[in-house]
Amino acid sequence: MAKDRKDHRDARDGQESDGFSSPPCFMHELAPEYLGYLSAAETEDLLSRLEAILAAGGGVVAGRLCEPLRHGAAPRIEGLSADAQHRAAALLDETLLRIQPSPLRDGLEALRRHLAAASDRTL
Repeated sequence: MAKDRKDHRDARDGQESDGFSSPPCFMHELAPEYLGYLSAAETEDLLSRLEAILAAGGGVVAGRLCEPLRHGAAPRIEGLSADAQHRAAALLDETLLRIQPSPLRDGLEALRRHLAAASDRTL
């Protein structure tokens, strides 16, 4: 028995489609912001805010903060006040899931673990 097939035409160019009612999914072409991730500008703002918290808390960062983070590693931070540790951890807690999976996110997660471990040592 022959299967009835409707004549589906693509509205853009009038060509016949394969009978599907919707186009294929191109999720990889979506802007990260569409999926709820931070934009590049928001990510840079996050890093600036994080640097400000660490500087205000008296933390001495071995090297530049952003360079190791962008490569997936947490920077070494020494002498950070307990308040700054908590503020930096809170900032990371509220934003980590909105950072696109990348070496930067890995670095920020490592920094969050470092801050938690440092906080545990000061208790």
